[in-house]
Amino acid sequence: LYSLTDYLKDFTLILGDSGRIGPLWSLQYEVLFSLLLPLYLLLRKVKPWLGLVIIGTLIVVGALIAFEPLYYLPFFGLGVLMAQHWDFLVTRATQLLENRTWVGWCSFVAALLLIMSHWLVAGWVDSFLVRAITLPFILVGVCALVLLAEAFPPLIRFFSSRIVAWLGLISFSLYLVHEPIIIGAAFLTHGAVWAVLIAVVVS
Repeated sequence: LYSLTDYLKDFTLILGDSGRIGPLWSLQYEVLFSLLLPLYLLLRKVKPWLGLVIIGTLIVVGALIAFEPLYYLPFFGLGVLMAQHWDFLVTRATQLLENRTWVGWCSFVAALLLIMSHWLVAGWVDSFLVRAITLPFILVGVCALVLLAEAFPPLIRFFSSRIVAWLGLISFSLYLVHEPIIIGAAFLTHGAVWAVLIAVVVS
């Protein structure tokens, strides 16, 4: 039963979602970021290193106390800082990678390993402490990958290809609609295996 309370939650997202449509959980933080944007813009007035310290501290504390808004919302602050200093970051990265292809590939591999750090460690022990420790490393890896995509020629060519550009164009809308379609296909076919094929094509 999809109650009125569930409907209002999914419609506004400010106080969370009903849990009926998986992708909505992340949209909650995008809505909150939009509402809190003036607060995020205050980051432009602080030194970059201080902004990183504030963001890193909030993320780690949020992970340690298992309070999701406190460690997801600072991600957007990191994006604000990167956007503010983007030209400088790209220029420095381009200079560093110029005629040093090996540095670019090593940085790429390191970024991927950092992004996967939680899953690599969680195979041994999984806890909020592990999440708190690895989350900053994951963010460093993601930021490095985004920067490499703008400064490292092999990645620039890859991400500029037509197929990747098309996948990027549809990725967010696909993320939003795929789950209801998969659930609908499974319901209509009574859980048949080939429903997955239908769902992929329709999505």
